[in-house]
Amino acid sequence: MNKRIIVPKDRTFERTQGCWNCVHSSSAKEWWTKQRLLDLGKALAIAQESPQGENHLKVRNIREMVDKIDTAVAQNALIRCVKGTTPTGAPVGDLTPHNYLCDRWTAVQGASIARDIGKTDKLPEELAEDLDGKTLDLHGILSKKLVD
Repeated sequence: MNKRIIVPKDRTFERTQGCWNCVHSSSAKEWWTKQRLLDLGKALAIAQESPQGENHLKVRNIREMVDKIDTAVAQNALIRCVKGTTPTGAPVGDLTPHNYLCDRWTAVQGASIARDIGKTDKLPEELAEDLDGKTLDLHGILSKKLVD
């Protein structure tokens, strides 16, 4: 009984490595400061030309996007990546989540200390192979008294 666990190719597994400790990434603050002004400038131009003004759908979408990215960049949840790719080979984009892990990850100096020199987590397929059809009786384990 060989069951395969299928995981989407674009699924991100959070591990002790990611964009946050890759040499190809940098803080997004400087880039976003310039880009947000360009985006807000586009919204202003649309608002001035549209009879709906600031209620134009594109203007509202741009303002909402800018607000969300401002928050994410301030919390360091987004990082600027220069070499990362998606599983299809496309660039990850200008900003990417700090925990994204692509095939071009290269450790920064000191990353092994930050990773606590531990092994990477197993993928679901690897865990399924280890179990080899065995199932765990979690109810039985959790219902036992740990201390008499």
